[in-house]
Amino acid sequence: MTTVRAVASQHAHLLGRKGAARIALIPEEVLRALNMGAIPTANLNEFLAIDLTQLAPAVAQAIGLDPSHERLQAQRRLAADPHFGVREMAWAAVRDEVIGDLEAALDLLQAWVSDPDDNIRRFASELTRPKGVWCAPIRALQAEPQRALHLLEPLRADPSRYVQNSVANWLNDASKTQGPWVASVCARWLVDSPCDATRYIVRRARRTMDKA
Repeated sequence: MTTVRAVASQHAHLLGRKGAARIALIPEEVLRALNMGAIPTANLNEFLAIDLTQLAPAVAQAIGLDPSHERLQAQRRLAADPHFGVREMAWAAVRDEVIGDLEAALDLLQAWVSDPDDNIRRFASELTRPKGVWCAPIRALQAEPQRALHLLEPLRADPSRYVQNSVANWLNDASKTQGPWVASVCARWLVDSPCDATRYIVRRARRTMDKA
């Protein structure tokens, strides 16, 4: 297995480069090294050019995970990373796989929403948002958001504001296609869990519906 240190040494001559002015001008050698996780980005253009479907398994392998076995589980360490950017890239890297095998992903994520780590709980919610941000929608959940309700229920009064915002955004996404269902979930949560955390989630979850 190629280690991160070995790869970095191999590409040491790239470390002092000036980032390309446009994505199209990034040299192929630099792009390959970026997608391997061998070198840091030099500017925003390089960051935007990275192919997450290549970077995620490369990093997973470099830290001792098997990217070919349960790819969602391989993202767990990255999902808990203290850096916000790493966490966002972690869920984006497996979004297409979730869409392709939704039921399996929803089953695997059940344990994540009860994890003591706020970042892990938030990952499960953010990864499955029906509309999502800068990523393909999960049309199955836009049509039938109730299929993922078992992931949201344990988070309805989550103590973490980071998680609360994700759950609220999840429901707000769903409200754009299944408003009555979201309204019913919110109403039930306020009765079953009348606390500040739930009220905050519901208020933000209903923001699109309330504006309408």
